[in-house]
Amino acid sequence: MRRAGGASPIGRSLYRRRRRGGQTGETFGRTDHPGATASIKLSRHPSSARRGMCSSKILVMTIRFCVYVALLAIASCNRTPTFTEDIAPIIFKNCAPCHRPGEAGPFPLLTYEDVLKKAGRIAEVTQARYMPPWPADSSYSHFTGERVLKDREIEAIRKWVENGSPEGDHRKVPRQPAFPEGSLTANPTSW
Repeated sequence: MRRAGGASPIGRSLYRRRRRGGQTGETFGRTDHPGATASIKLSRHPSSARRGMCSSKILVMTIRFCVYVALLAIASCNRTPTFTEDIAPIIFKNCAPCHRPGEAGPFPLLTYEDVLKKAGRIAEVTQARYMPPWPADSSYSHFTGERVLKDREIEAIRKWVENGSPEGDHRKVPRQPAFPEGSLTANPTSW
């Protein structure tokens, strides 16, 4: 399609681009005659080549990162859980509030030795979801402060027991939880 003035819109834009120092490899002069479009040679601007290199570097870095994360995931799956790094946080959060002196649990679960004595039983009752006791249906609704073990936590306990219940680095044991004395809500006589 031609405009008044003799040059097609495409021809004019190519001509202007070249005059302003545009892309390399384009033809000189006007391209408004019928056979000119066949001889037009377009190539990339040098800055777009650099952008292409940056894009490929980003792609390579992304692939390397994904491979690294996948290898870490595989390594962590094959790693044997230890008490200090994997089991103690689960026990301290979900079991120790009741399994400590003066509370409802019949035996304490505050140290590695305490948990080691009952390791087989702990694995058994957590697999059956008997412990920690939580009567509410966690697939229906959630509550603040609920004590429901996730499947990965139950699996970690099972693997820990199957692999001989290793302690791990005793310097990495998390601090035992601090529990308040007396009633958690208030003293009934102060109402």
